[in-house]
Amino acid sequence: LRVGGRGLPREHVSQVQKERIIDAFVQVVAENGYEGAGIKAICRRAGVAFNTFYEFFSTKEELFLSTFDAGVDILLESASAAFRIEDAPWENRVENSIRVFLQILADNPSFARFAVVEVHKVGPGAMYRVNQQFEAAFTMFSDAVPAPGLSMTTPELLPLVIGGIYTRIYSYIRTGKTELLPELLPNFMEFVQ
Repeated sequence: LRVGGRGLPREHVSQVQKERIIDAFVQVVAENGYEGAGIKAICRRAGVAFNTFYEFFSTKEELFLSTFDAGVDILLESASAAFRIEDAPWENRVENSIRVFLQILADNPSFARFAVVEVHKVGPGAMYRVNQQFEAAFTMFSDAVPAPGLSMTTPELLPLVIGGIYTRIYSYIRTGKTELLPELLPNFMEFVQ
């Protein structure tokens, strides 16, 4: 999209510019970290004027939170859809959900780094979002039944299992092994069961 939009409706041009800023932001954050992602660099990568940034976002943190919310919503909705497959045993539904989750992250390494590693550098607003997403995951798997012999209840067990999986995913992404995430599925399934 060239500067000026070439006769396109202003709403269309604005939407494209906003999407380009978001995409550029994810790329710049993945390459330079949250702290190193300056607004000028984001605008340069997006191919938009500096003042265009402020038409959509007041601060870099606001852009981060908006981008995080949109991306994680897609990620979790995809995983939830895989989990909701009817007439499948619980274990198969969980496996499908985790498989989809891992594959989306592996296919989108810049977003994976952005949403899993860099989010911890942003501040309280971002950590609030992370906590909300964990709570959503606990709800999704609330019909889990602990294995016989465990004294923990499902509400006590879910944070441990989901937190353990998240920690391993974080480690892989932080160390540049994002493309290997799908290989963790068998280990995660053994851990979940």
